[in-house]
Amino acid sequence: MLTRLLENAANAADAAQSGSNGADLTQLTNILDWVMIVLLPAVALYLFYTVFRLRRDRVLFDNKLLYPGGCTKDDCLDPDGFIDYILPRLIIIGAAFLLCGAFTALVVFIPAMDTLVCNILEIVFPIAAIAWYSFVSRHAAREYWGV
Repeated sequence: MLTRLLENAANAADAAQSGSNGADLTQLTNILDWVMIVLLPAVALYLFYTVFRLRRDRVLFDNKLLYPGGCTKDDCLDPDGFIDYILPRLIIIGAAFLLCGAFTALVVFIPAMDTLVCNILEIVFPIAAIAWYSFVSRHAAREYWGV
């Protein structure tokens, strides 16, 4: 899978140098699809790892996804309350990223699904999930860090 991604990237670079605009867009779209197929499940696995550690240890640990900018685990006003608040939301965003990666893979591997609507959805869903999680993070920053 990674070799196919690298081949597509090399083909896109060659097409960009030759100046064929139609092929450029197709190649770049293919690269974006492969990046999403690899990146979204990888982020989902990291989120599930974070959930596992929070559930198992019930203590905050160094993790960039958990804390608001400039805050540390020692700055949290109510660590137990924050863990209870953030755990289900991490599961939701992790599941959303996993589903988005699977949906993108379906669009890539099943030619009948390669429609404009599916292409738009494979971009809109991850953006919506990120926007939702940023809203959740801002709420947690106010509630549990006093930021």
